[in-house]
Amino acid sequence: MPDTPGEPLSHAIVEQIHALAAQTSAAFADLLAEPDLTEAPPSVAGVR
Repeated sequence: MPDTPGEPLSHAIVEQIHALAAQTSAAFADLLAEPDLTEAPPSVAGVR
């Protein structure tokens, strides 16, 4: 990642945020697809 201020740095940060958001969405989709979600702890089951 460039260490100079301005557009390139901002663009790189936005790309990283989008990539992380995509990974997080995929992780939650996998979690919600688990057949035994009803057996999960309340903190996990509450995500539904």
